[in-house]
Amino acid sequence: MAYRNPPSGRTIHPRGKSVRRIREADGRLRYRHQFAVVIELDYQVIIRASSVKIGHGRTVNLSSCSVLFEAQEPLPLGKHIKLACAWPVRRNEHVGLTLLVMGRIVSTRGNLVSVAFSHYEFRTRSLGPLVWTAGGIF
Repeated sequence: MAYRNPPSGRTIHPRGKSVRRIREADGRLRYRHQFAVVIELDYQVIIRASSVKIGHGRTVNLSSCSVLFEAQEPLPLGKHIKLACAWPVRRNEHVGLTLLVMGRIVSTRGNLVSVAFSHYEFRTRSLGPLVWTAGGIF
């Protein structure tokens, strides 16, 4: 059984995922799944070429092309952002996965931030904490 919320165009399923209807430019209707996954993340917002804002947050939901997360503070709309998410699935007992996302902040509401992906990749990591360095995320 699914529950429909007509104003948002979103259908909520009991297993914790929702489906959003999206109309393409050519008129076709597509469906995008959003999963209610809570993952700790670190973010880096590029304000200017030499200025960044670094913080910590937690995802609210995640899809194949966007993420909604709760940041420590309100973030500026339209800026580029990098996210490093400690993926909950491990390769083995010593090696974990980190989801790295590059994208743009497409909407904000208070501390809730929606990011559209421009690129994402998985990287392996030791099961210690995530580390930000001058050269990027490792």
